[in-house]
Amino acid sequence: MKKRLGAVGLCWLLAGAPAWAWEFNTEGDREGWTSGQHLKSNVAQDGKLVITVNAGATDPFVVGPAGPFNGDIITGVEFRIRFSMEITSTAGAAMYFFPSAGSHGSFDYGMHLTDPLDWNIVYIDFLGQPKGGDSPSDWFGEINNIRLDFIQNLSEEYTVEIDWIRFVDEWIQNNVFEFGSLEPWGLEGEGTIDAFQVTEEQSFGGLGSVAVTGLGSDRYHALSQEIANGLTLKKGQLVSVVGAVKVPRDSWDANSTLWFRIREFDGTNENLSPVTEVSVFDEWFQFQSQLALAYEPAQRRELKVQLYSKNPAGKVFYFDDIFVNVQPAPQPVIENPGWPVNAVKLAPGQTITIDGNVSAAEYAGAQALVMNADTYKGIPDPYFPQYNHNGALLTAGMAAATPLSDFNATYYFMWDDQFFYAAVSAVDDHYSFVGPDPNGSDTLQFVFAETPDELQTANMYIPTIAPEGPDGNIVAKNDFGGWLAVDIMGESTFAGKVDPNTSDWAVEIKIPWSAMNGFSKPVFPPKTGDRVGFVVLAIDYDNGTLEWFSCNESTFPWNGEGVERMYFIELGTGLDGWPLY
Repeated sequence: MKKRLGAVGLCWLLAGAPAWAWEFNTEGDREGWTSGQHLKSNVAQDGKLVITVNAGATDPFVVGPAGPFNGDIITGVEFRIRFSMEITSTAGAAMYFFPSAGSHGSFDYGMHLTDPLDWNIVYIDFLGQPKGGDSPSDWFGEINNIRLDFIQNLSEEYTVEIDWIRFVDEWIQNNVFEFGSLEPWGLEGEGTIDAFQVTEEQSFGGLGSVAVTGLGSDRYHALSQEIANGLTLKKGQLVSVVGAVKVPRDSWDANSTLWFRIREFDGTNENLSPVTEVSVFDEWFQFQSQLALAYEPAQRRELKVQLYSKNPAGKVFYFDDIFVNVQPAPQPVIENPGWPVNAVKLAPGQTITIDGNVSAAEYAGAQALVMNADTYKGIPDPYFPQYNHNGALLTAGMAAATPLSDFNATYYFMWDDQFFYAAVSAVDDHYSFVGPDPNGSDTLQFVFAETPDELQTANMYIPTIAPEGPDGNIVAKNDFGGWLAVDIMGESTFAGKVDPNTSDWAVEIKIPWSAMNGFSKPVFPPKTGDRVGFVVLAIDYDNGTLEWFSCNESTFPWNGEGVERMYFIELGTGLDGWPLY
């Protein structure tokens, strides 16, 4: 078995070793991954390495860049991959490593594709038995490079998309539960360690998995393990837990919880990664949950991964291939601050009713944008820690003159395959409609552009909805002069309300993707991970006077400097607030 990473090796890794990760985020840059044989093309585009394999290809592959890479530290390889066609067998897929001395060794992918047409996280554990009789000890020492071989002898041409490739380091031990023991995992919560048993009856990868027997959906128990060097990691570093889960349908009820999480603790407060979403039963599915560290090393008392669960008494579910990855903290972008926005896809079964009643409960899962005098500039964004807000005001004095009781707006943006949803709930000391158009009012207004690089308002939508006009009815418009002259309001559903006692107000709108067809190329409906140009414009009139006018961009969109970004993400897919990940 491979030697575990010790303190000396880990310090070497953190002290300046290469990142050993390829993200393909620069257009046209394959980051050293070159074509082998029988490939039609191999390009880096849209944040992915895109490989087209010829029909009938024998032994198609790509080769990674030369190292050397330290095989004493590396414990596996992971990559995020999808295919352009259904794959019924992964025969022929393999990974080769090429050490500095001696002949190459090879490993099966163990490529379990939950859905070949969707993204899959594939993990190759170096602790498993290589094929061809190679000894696991061949992984020690320096590795020159690795090679990924794809599925061969398919009758049709197909495309492989790889989002990223990473070597995995030993942040936790016994990742794959193949050697019979749970150590060094320890028990937390109720019950005994007997509730967790290594079994060879089920596995996602390798030889076995862990069967978890429930105590009841009101009682939790967990396996936990300290993350190596966790008390010295820097604030802002990204820690993720990745794994595979199988939940039999009769092992789940309405009160069950499955939470494979990272827990950071400063002695008083917890910083936790999101709860694992369970939407698949009776088959394996993969998850990835990520946490940006919130505490300085001197404040941090604990950093661990917890395999936390509540499920019906006596009922079993399984987990496998659990491992942790740690990445450097994103570098502050001082010279290019921003305030991007995530639109989160509705969860399965989630619905939104457009009635003017806006609440965080109805927009559950949305990543709220809060705009007021305290948040518009200078504070870190909760969903993009690499950015400090850099919003713009029409005049500098608006911030000092507009307390939170005067204007404090919370925006929600969500989507599904048919609609875009936008809503605002505003604290306001005086609702005012000046008109005649809705932008002469307290209003919900935002801008869509095909890309963040768009400069012309004639290529931007600007939906605008005021909750009450002079006759008490809602007022909506988007075909303003100089903006994209495609009226989307006739096909949209919108509603608004003004509280007569407080003047607080709310607006929400549902726009069908089919209505927004005025861009030069098809942009909508979006796919998970897509990016468009987007700006929120916050407007507050008091007694006919414009008191507050701001946007989540360093300049207003009509100044010809481009617009901000909106990313379309799904929670629980590895895109939780990190759309370029």
